[in-house]
Amino acid sequence: SVMVAAAGCEETVEPPPTLADLPPELVRLVVGALDHVDDLARANAACRVLRSAVVHALRTRVDERGHGDALPAALLGSAQTLTEELFAREAVLRGARRHVKLADAGGHRRGNVCAFSAFADCGGLVHTCGEVVLDAEGGSWQPLAIGQAGAADVGTGVPRIVASLSAVIVHALAAGAAHLLAMSEVGAVYACGDNTNGQLGIGSAAGPPRGEFVPVSALDGALIVCIAAGGDSSLALTAAGAVHGWGWNRFGQLGIASEPSMDVVPTPRHVEMAGARVAGMAAGDAHALLLTTAGAVFSCGAGGNGRLGHGDQLDQRVPVRIDALAGVRVVHVSAGTAHSLVVDDAGNVRSFGHALGGCLGHGDEANQLVPKRIEALRAVRAVHVSAGWS
Repeated sequence: SVMVAAAGCEETVEPPPTLADLPPELVRLVVGALDHVDDLARANAACRVLRSAVVHALRTRVDERGHGDALPAALLGSAQTLTEELFAREAVLRGARRHVKLADAGGHRRGNVCAFSAFADCGGLVHTCGEVVLDAEGGSWQPLAIGQAGAADVGTGVPRIVASLSAVIVHALAAGAAHLLAMSEVGAVYACGDNTNGQLGIGSAAGPPRGEFVPVSALDGALIVCIAAGGDSSLALTAAGAVHGWGWNRFGQLGIASEPSMDVVPTPRHVEMAGARVAGMAAGDAHALLLTTAGAVFSCGAGGNGRLGHGDQLDQRVPVRIDALAGVRVVHVSAGTAHSLVVDDAGNVRSFGHALGGCLGHGDEANQLVPKRIEALRAVRAVHVSAGWS
């Protein structure tokens, strides 16, 4: 209660009730009336008070369908793991048609065989298909179903719900050569796949690859709004405009200056931008582009073929501003295997780097060491670009 004094009188004002003040039975009744598993997922993510009611509703529905008997005993001691399992079972049993919201694909890992795709639907559930096959110690090949528990099997070619993220509403995905990142609606980051170079951000580059998603715990407390995955590298952007990088840093593609012994960065580290606030980013195979709120572009990593746009082919271990874009306000960037694309606020597209197959759009295969406007698109107002991998 709050005492309010006004005009010589006092009045007791009761604070408004909250969800926590409602009877548990009423909360269960309301949550149980939610028709679709997507609505339950939103309730679970939105408020801690609702989570026990969500679990009750899920268990009730699974039991009603006769599929609740085989819950593994190991799950019963973990509320989070139990919720994930129940979400996965309910989603599969409902068999509802879902609209795909976004997707990403990875693959082309040198020395290994990697081909996979990931899809996030309108309810925030992730579906994956394909596999990552890594050359383990001793020369044996280990097929891994990306995003799934266990080894790849005959069902790997059909998209399946990712159980380890079924209690999370995913807003974005980013695929590297052999790893996959997911960002939730509350700004948390999860990773799965190969961790040879620390690209999962779990504090170590040792151990087997992870089929199921694991949280990037080092980013807890940071509100992540954007993620990017390079060949074996990962980037995350916070709401405050700060960038964190982890994974393979042999050429400086994380923008983190380090000694050769730190070529592998297994835990997210802050990328120093000299006070500039970052609004967007893109990760290539071994380089990265960072777009500031002022429309400037910084690049770092492998400089071969001119992909960094600095007029040379030197590697840059820390982000360096692309002087050739001075006076141009860039609004979008994309990084491919060895070339880069940028779009300015007038819709003009510029490309630079390796021109293999004419991918720079200039009608030839001449590499460009600095950004060059694509004349064939002069009559086009571009809003988005995407640089492919080879």
